[in-house]
Amino acid sequence: MMARVLRIAVAGGLALGALLACGKHGGQPAAPDPCGDYLDAILTSPCGTGPQLPDDELARLRARFGTICAGFPTLPGSAMTDDQLEACATAIVAAGCVPPGTMPDACLVTGSLADGAPCNEPFQCTGGQCFQGAAAGPDAAPGTGTACGTCGTIPTLGQPCQGSCAEGSVCDHTAATPTCVAVTAGAQGAHCDGLSAACAEGLYCDAVGGVCAPLPTEGQPCTSTGLCTLPTWCFQQTCQPPGAAGAPCGTDGECTAGLGCSITSETCGAVTWVDAGQACGDLARCLVGGCDPASMTCPTVIPDGGACDASDTATTCDSLDGCLGGTCLSVDANVCL
Repeated sequence: MMARVLRIAVAGGLALGALLACGKHGGQPAAPDPCGDYLDAILTSPCGTGPQLPDDELARLRARFGTICAGFPTLPGSAMTDDQLEACATAIVAAGCVPPGTMPDACLVTGSLADGAPCNEPFQCTGGQCFQGAAAGPDAAPGTGTACGTCGTIPTLGQPCQGSCAEGSVCDHTAATPTCVAVTAGAQGAHCDGLSAACAEGLYCDAVGGVCAPLPTEGQPCTSTGLCTLPTWCFQQTCQPPGAAGAPCGTDGECTAGLGCSITSETCGAVTWVDAGQACGDLARCLVGGCDPASMTCPTVIPDGGACDASDTATTCDSLDGCLGGTCLSVDANVCL
């Protein structure tokens, strides 16, 4: 099962792509720190690809997240404990090089809030899901972000569905009423359709033959789907390792650790990190927020508690904050009741 235990770690100014691209750096073993260890785990790039934030910025983010994380056990219905957070972090690290966004079973923590209750985080809910965007929280003005989510349960086998279904099933949109249907995981050579007839781990559905086949590895052809075993990628119909400086690329993940993909030259190059007000674009990346397309400079960072406008690309809330009700706050700053 793939679970998402927290949403706060990708909120506000820190983009998901940056989280998945940034790596932590070695050092002396430290005492267990569940909050810090969890953030380190999701910031790590076990595939060894893409740009990495500077050490001082990683340390700053770790401190900010630690303050937020300390409040997790006090959220209504929360079942999050230090031991569970540490187990999740350990499992993420142990999983190694996996597709972005995948989370192990150890990260699925369910709370005591019933479906329909307002929530900040999934681990408050009996269904293990805090659905965002259904309704704005009481302190969130229209167009400035959603403060609260709603507890819910992902539909299971045989239940009506709109999107995701529980592990082992998938939403069949071809039915008159979309319904969760069972997924079979076929062995190599088994028939597959990319929907309910899927393939076992390590295999993919070859669209040409409609059968399960092993993911090609480095040096092998990848002519049918473009899929390769991570961290290799498909270039000129062959699975290639992440590229060094000057190598062709399409995304940051196709470059070796520390490098990014230039959108202008479509080659790997060194990334420079720049502060608010400095010129940005291509391989000059903003430490906080995204490059303002109007000025091509990094946005002004609004301090915690400052006034904000989510539509203003020239300003941004700090990393791990969101613009809620016209104020920069961490997503969990206002407890949803």
